[in-house]
Amino acid sequence: MIVMLRDQLSDCPDRTALADHAGALTWRELADQVTAWRSAFAGAGLGAGDTVGILLTNGCAVFEALLACLHSGITVVPINQHLTEPEIAYILADSGATGLVTDRADSYGVKVFHPASLRPADPPESPPICGQLMVYTSGTTGAPKGVLNGLFNTGDPFDRVERLLGYAGRLLNVPDDGRVLLVGPWYHSAQLFFALMSLLRGSTLVIRERFDAEPILAVMEQERISHCHLVPTQFVRFLRLDELTRQRFDPSALRTIWHGGAACPQDVKRQMIEWWGPVLTEYYGASEGGAVTLIDSNEWLKRPGSVGQPIPPNEILIVDEDGHGLPVGETGRVYMRGRDRESTRLKSSHNHDIVCRLSVG
Repeated sequence: MIVMLRDQLSDCPDRTALADHAGALTWRELADQVTAWRSAFAGAGLGAGDTVGILLTNGCAVFEALLACLHSGITVVPINQHLTEPEIAYILADSGATGLVTDRADSYGVKVFHPASLRPADPPESPPICGQLMVYTSGTTGAPKGVLNGLFNTGDPFDRVERLLGYAGRLLNVPDDGRVLLVGPWYHSAQLFFALMSLLRGSTLVIRERFDAEPILAVMEQERISHCHLVPTQFVRFLRLDELTRQRFDPSALRTIWHGGAACPQDVKRQMIEWWGPVLTEYYGASEGGAVTLIDSNEWLKRPGSVGQPIPPNEILIVDEDGHGLPVGETGRVYMRGRDRESTRLKSSHNHDIVCRLSVG
């Protein structure tokens, strides 16, 4: 049993779970693919405590392999396909990866698993064990470091993940019945987590390999997309479309457009709200701490330029050059602090663990 898909397999096994440019998978078919990946990893001697990188473009295979790792006690490392060969080798070595899912010919000195070589298989003998995700970020000083996200912890009960997904549904409007579009690079943390959380909650995930404003606008209408994560540069490209193309678009299916990753110009955001309606939800955060603040369209229209209030239990601190707190209205350095959360774990060079507080300045 693919534990994190059990409700979907029970309630709607023949409904579409994933769809990309090459085809679609039902929940039943997705579970079969995840089982095949679990068996492939187990057959190669990989399991709880091991680390596997995924070096693929946007597509169904990404989430098949990802879910298999998260059901095998494996730490998953998403890898940017545009990195140079030395940069890829660095991440694999630094993370301690012993396996790699890729469609490339290179082995990088680890066990390689090719999606095209995957074959149906029976479940491995070992029971499902929760794995975890480690996202490498260049936002830290020096060489990139891997951030172990707290949504998944190796060996934790799967019920804990379910509780956190419920929290994400209530707080972030992550849907359990939506049609969610992934059009940004899957290995970016926000794109990955909004897509993965939506899938695990029961939404259909529609995946496209790259962003091109006019074709993506057509996909959003044809697929009746309800939720999507976008960034301000994509808003700008949508707004540059000719007036007739924009007028033809029917935004009535849209429920939530999450956005972050960069500051959004006020005039751009206002135009998007006027065009698509009050469906934009902006967050502010970092790979090390996730989303820290949140603001919906209606609140933003009252306070243009705001990124909202901190999401409990997070705090936002504004400090001076000496680290002393500043009063409201003063300009300083922004720090984010999660009061009741576990420390963020980072991987440094030579695969040493670093433990730090959830404070990002």
